[in-house]
Amino acid sequence: MSTPPTPDREKPTSHTPPHWRSRLGFIMTAAGAAVGLGNLQRFPQLVAEHGGGAFLLLYLGCIVCFGLPLMLAELSLGRAAGTAPIRSFEKVVPKATYWRYVGIFSALIAFAVLSYYAVICAWTLAFVMKSFDTTQTVTYELVTSQPQYVLALLLAFYALITWTVSKGLNEGVEKFSKFVMPALFIIQILLIIKVWSLPGSFDGLVYYLKPDFSKLRPNSLFIALSQAFFSLCIGEAVLLTYGSFSSKKESLPLSASYITILDTSVAFLAGLIIIPATHVTGQEADQGMGLIYNTLFSIFQKMEGGSFFLALYFIILAIAGLTTCITLLDVASHGLSQTTSLSQRKSVLCISLAALLSGIPSLYSKGGHSGLSEMTLLGKKGFCDIMDFLWGSVGMVCCGLLITLFVGWVWGTKKAVEELSVQAPLFQKIEKVWAWHIRWTAPAIILSILATMFWI
Repeated sequence: MSTPPTPDREKPTSHTPPHWRSRLGFIMTAAGAAVGLGNLQRFPQLVAEHGGGAFLLLYLGCIVCFGLPLMLAELSLGRAAGTAPIRSFEKVVPKATYWRYVGIFSALIAFAVLSYYAVICAWTLAFVMKSFDTTQTVTYELVTSQPQYVLALLLAFYALITWTVSKGLNEGVEKFSKFVMPALFIIQILLIIKVWSLPGSFDGLVYYLKPDFSKLRPNSLFIALSQAFFSLCIGEAVLLTYGSFSSKKESLPLSASYITILDTSVAFLAGLIIIPATHVTGQEADQGMGLIYNTLFSIFQKMEGGSFFLALYFIILAIAGLTTCITLLDVASHGLSQTTSLSQRKSVLCISLAALLSGIPSLYSKGGHSGLSEMTLLGKKGFCDIMDFLWGSVGMVCCGLLITLFVGWVWGTKKAVEELSVQAPLFQKIEKVWAWHIRWTAPAIILSILATMFWI
């Protein structure tokens, strides 16, 4: 009579969570998820609108005080659970059944952000195509008001990210990120050199680095906090999922520090490009998403050889958006495959198709459809901007707060510290400070900041 196989000899099923091949792969993939349009497009736009260097200081403060500590909380929970975000909370605390809705909430945020984020990436691809057309003045408003033209690019974009994610974590997502991240930094440096050579750029550099707190608004702190959460993927299931892929040989505090430094560096470098560029052209700061696109076209479109630099920046925007969308699709599909009977490939196709269809209203919300373009909610105009505010700002901050409360009060900071101390002797020196912050000060301050989000 044959004996049943022991657990260590059992073949992994299609629902067995994958693992990183190396620390570099984990860091580059997680950094690729974090580095996106939020760094290259959204951050410079917010800096221009909220006092330049004053907002920069607020943002850096939010990264240090909330971004990195909450990232550690999510990663530790993810690795301890070793499963999809929907099951993570019950896995570490079986009696905490109601907390699984926080996992569901985080997965919904990832899906919702993917739906409108991919549309913005498609608009960016349209700008890449139009960068070499010197016969007409191309504006953000012109491109976004042509949804039929952009729809073909959106389909191509989804085909690319679906193909990449279907290759699997190691052969698809991890390998792609290792190549893309270094290329992104090189292109940014080239553009900084070019923009700084233009007259008037120094005034923009001063505006970017010199704080002027008189230009801050009552809701600037909330905007800086939500930008930090959005940029570091806090509260959208990414860190919970990628933490579950990490082995006990990995130092989570060290990896989280590297990811934070890479992500913040890209945002800072983007400011060194866009803010000086706005002063070169004299662009108004309150253009919203159109600021970056219109500013760069004003500078480079009529300059000899400018089409190259114009296309170059839009290419890095598209690449950064691509890495984020790949991660969001990967996270959402792993969550679906690990909680249903669907295979990973079928889950990728299902999530991709659903996100594509869900993104159509955003595609038509910048001039393509009057109802979607004119709709307003909570001070935001247009379906895409409303989605960004609800899911990419309020939703992520609220979900991050809930995860912090779970780690601090339900699972317990003692267990989280045990998880974070693995392969991380330096963390042991600050573990008490981190635990106190997660349990007390971080939730209290985040709640206070949330109260200011509707102040203009």
